[in-house]
Amino acid sequence: MPGIFVSYTSSDQAWAFWIAREIDGLGYKAFVHEWEIRAGEDILAWMEKRFDEADHALLVISPSYLTKEKVYSSWERRSAQWAAAKEPGFALPVYVEKCEAPRLLQNFKRCDLFDLDEDAARVALAACLTPAGPPSGPVRFPGRGKLNEASTAPFPGKHAATPAIEQTKLTPAPAPTPPEAVASPAPAPPALSSLPPNPKMIGRKDRLEELVKAILAEERPIVIPGGLGMGKTTLALAAAHDSRVIARFGNERRFFVNLEPAPNADGALTRLATDLGLPASGAPSEVEAKIAAACAGQPTLAILDNLETPWDKDTAATEALLGRLAAIDGLRLVITVRGEPPKLPGAGARTLRDVEQLQDADARALFLRHAGDHFAADPALPGLLSALDGHPLSIELLAANAQGKLDLKGLAADWNDRRADLLRHGAGNDRKTSLRASLDLSLAALDPPSSPHRLIRLMALLPDGMSDADSRTILSDGEPTREERGAAARLETARLAHRPDGRWRLLAPIRETLLADVPPEAEDRARLVNLLLRRARFGDRAGTDKWNEVREELTAEAGNLDAMIGVAAREPKLPIDVWPAVRGLTKLYRFTGLASGASLPAVAKRFHDAGDVLYEANCIQGLGDIALARSDHDGARQRYEAALPLYQKIGGLQGEANCIKSLGDIALRRSDHDGARQRYEAALQLFQKVGNVLGKANCILSLGEIALARSDHDGARQRYEAALPLYQKVGAVQGEANCILSLGDIALRRSDHDGARQRYEAALPFYRKVGDLQGEANCIMSLGDIALRRSDHDGARQRFEEALPLYRKVGSVLGEANCIWSLGEIALRRSDHDGARQRYEAALPLYRKVGSVLGEANCIKGLGDIDVAGREIARACTRWREALALYARIPEPYSIGFAHIRLARHAATPAEKAEHRQAARKAWQSIDRADLIEQHLGKDA
Repeated sequence: MPGIFVSYTSSDQAWAFWIAREIDGLGYKAFVHEWEIRAGEDILAWMEKRFDEADHALLVISPSYLTKEKVYSSWERRSAQWAAAKEPGFALPVYVEKCEAPRLLQNFKRCDLFDLDEDAARVALAACLTPAGPPSGPVRFPGRGKLNEASTAPFPGKHAATPAIEQTKLTPAPAPTPPEAVASPAPAPPALSSLPPNPKMIGRKDRLEELVKAILAEERPIVIPGGLGMGKTTLALAAAHDSRVIARFGNERRFFVNLEPAPNADGALTRLATDLGLPASGAPSEVEAKIAAACAGQPTLAILDNLETPWDKDTAATEALLGRLAAIDGLRLVITVRGEPPKLPGAGARTLRDVEQLQDADARALFLRHAGDHFAADPALPGLLSALDGHPLSIELLAANAQGKLDLKGLAADWNDRRADLLRHGAGNDRKTSLRASLDLSLAALDPPSSPHRLIRLMALLPDGMSDADSRTILSDGEPTREERGAAARLETARLAHRPDGRWRLLAPIRETLLADVPPEAEDRARLVNLLLRRARFGDRAGTDKWNEVREELTAEAGNLDAMIGVAAREPKLPIDVWPAVRGLTKLYRFTGLASGASLPAVAKRFHDAGDVLYEANCIQGLGDIALARSDHDGARQRYEAALPLYQKIGGLQGEANCIKSLGDIALRRSDHDGARQRYEAALQLFQKVGNVLGKANCILSLGEIALARSDHDGARQRYEAALPLYQKVGAVQGEANCILSLGDIALRRSDHDGARQRYEAALPFYRKVGDLQGEANCIMSLGDIALRRSDHDGARQRFEEALPLYRKVGSVLGEANCIWSLGEIALRRSDHDGARQRYEAALPLYRKVGSVLGEANCIKGLGDIDVAGREIARACTRWREALALYARIPEPYSIGFAHIRLARHAATPAEKAEHRQAARKAWQSIDRADLIEQHLGKDA
């Protein structure tokens, strides 16, 4: 999008703002300092930068502008100097009050807006920026005689030199000769080029180099295919402005031909001839002969933009025309086309790769060019760019909506509420200023309501794309037709869908626009909803030995499941399979971290409105399970406490037990052991009452977790060994793996490293079999703990770094914190104190976020150990006392003993030292750790 620097004085601000908005609407980018500069920024630096970037400088001229010495003397002279030294047409004088042109601008074509109403001023400004070109029809002879219908606007007088700064057309060729002489017309030089300004393309340097080399080396036409708004025109123009191309064709032998208005092959030929400055009257063969004569003297480059318009409507004739044009000596064609490239007769064409999405860095640079560099550090920018999927047109349009704003916070909120509305520049309604208008052109080519048109509207509902198998069958309840089976391929041909990973996908902005403005047929939508609801039910197999049967399919569809449950929640009649789908989705998320639960509140409301208390409670509990899996303990508690009275209202004992047990899980993770035990014992009674063996086993296992956290190893083992046969009885593979893992934890706490490893390695394949990522991460983390205790620092780091992304994937903040803390332990043992401190300080807020008192205490203790290494003894003792108080809150005798040992080593008096040693002895005696007493206190301690 060409940039125009708007120069004005403060008294003409209203005119400047109006003009800037108008030129934005004409497809330019207005640089206005009051729209881009925040308080405290350097105005002169901004002016220098934007002036250098601009393709034109528009001067808003009035008597005030001319008399403001500081403004006019600098910018007017520079504009004039650029016009003379750089290229004609750089300076665009626009007069908003009647005044005489200054000397430096007297030879510049002027645009007068004063004394005009708004509509007339708008027309005048557009005419100033876009020269009208020659008349499209005959012009009346100004002397005596009858109008010659074949007249082609001969110049009415002597040929006069035209000032170089005016954009003009070359004198047309002589009137047509008789038919027998048409084959050998006198050569006519091409017109002066009306090539648009250099777009200064961002990124895609490899594509630009490929195109430039093709222009210089190829005799055949060069075709640039790609989807809508991908930057095909920008690439073609950037190549035309390359210095090597200019050296080959000259400044005035490069042409841009917009074929969007051309209805057919003849229309395309007329547009080409007109833009070459040649008469377009006569038979097509005559016009082609004039083009050949004009290009015979010297090479001519013509960019045929938007070929799809005439080609879609008049395919055979357009391809034949291109074949004849390709044979003209001296004429080099660059063709941009949306969708499938044309098939040219003869030698054919050199078709380049499709123009694809921008890389992240280039997308960011493009947004900042159009919105302003002051958004570079805006925290909302990465999210907005991610939503735009590297689509250049969408990036430019959203950036236009950011102009004049102090930050992107409001725009990000608007994007969440009305995405498609923001992909338009002002009131624009053409392919350059509105994504919807551009998309409409592509949709119309699908001949709605054809199968491809129906299919793309269904694809818009699926953020994770559509499988190839589904694309062939989803449009029919029975045997699909040939057109239905080939609909996706037709979308690929039109460059509306692509298949980068075997699944049919749409670019995110196109999806959003279709969702907002072009919904699918109700029958098609219902068919897709029912299909995805059935698949979501299979999420219930996560955590079971049947997971591998559905793993591949559900992993691919994960993002679609929640989306389609949301669609189902908006149906007039709620589909019957919604609740099983919700249950499957919830379990899938808990075990794998895949999908999301964004649709569940809407489904719960539908059940509430229908008076279905059980399913309402089930949905709310599911939201609690998802929140708990993401370590959102407050959110989880809120939902369990909301579901609990609903279950109690209808006598749903199993739901009641599940909620109570889950509230116990929250208490355990927050180190509230008494609260956790109380809830587990209450839930255990309810599970026993309804005969739920799995629920009973889960409660017993959790009571063992409390015992382990309190270093009651015998009590913990007793619980795990009681739960294990219950899990085996009901075939609960995940529960069995949990028991084995926990028995490994006991062995590790007792320094039985071989026994611990044996159990962790036994549990790991069970977790992988059922798709439990958190269980898998726990095993890997524990194997790292063994390596750390054996001083195998490299092996430990490898394990912790392997577990960390798994915890993050499932949203386990506690697991993430444990990995980071453990990496800090490695750093501390290697005397990398800065690295250790960095990790402890990173883990500490995560532990506090989830209420893990033990983790918080461990971080503080570690920071104290670093202080000792730096001889900050007083600060170290302060930290250890803080950690000791936290350990005592749990209580956790193992760590309490080590905290006292640290304090004893740096006690101020013998009495204080003895007190700490005695406290350590007492803590370890409570958990029967005579080995620790012997090792750290001695027999006489």
